[in-house]
Amino acid sequence: MNYLRAKGFHGIGLIAAVVLGTAGRWGAIGFLAAGWGVQTVFEIRRRSETRPGPSGAWWTWAGCLGAAVCFPAPDIARAAFLFSAVADPVGEWVGRTVGHLRIGAKSAEGTLAVFLSAWAVGVWGLTAGAGGAEPLLAALAVAVVEAFSTRWNDNVTVPLAGGAVLTALRLWV
Repeated sequence: MNYLRAKGFHGIGLIAAVVLGTAGRWGAIGFLAAGWGVQTVFEIRRRSETRPGPSGAWWTWAGCLGAAVCFPAPDIARAAFLFSAVADPVGEWVGRTVGHLRIGAKSAEGTLAVFLSAWAVGVWGLTAGAGGAEPLLAALAVAVVEAFSTRWNDNVTVPLAGGAVLTALRLWV
């Protein structure tokens, strides 16, 4: 339960996916920009009370907002939000609970969990008929950037890397 309380901010991606589906891209951008602004005010107020630097929630708002702005295709933005909401926290939970083979600060088991969950949400989040290579390559990118990210910035790099790979594949393949 403590894990869910501490990492519940990843649900921002799930809410953003719902807002995207109901209010469209600009609705999602508005929701995420407002949330990021409120979080920024909260961060400024708490800065003197806790450790310096933005929290994971602040980076998650920023990553999802960046995905909404950078990826106009709704299914790609939705997949990027889901990479943030599902793959990143699943990988962290698996890495902390069963991870033994360390790769720097991360575990091979956690990285594999990121890859598999990103692949699953990529298949589900993309438009029906999307080729098998799209979610697979996006999941690989998500797993690589998550494995080599610092503690907080993976909340930005995960959705942006996954969405960038999907966009590139759609444009050039």
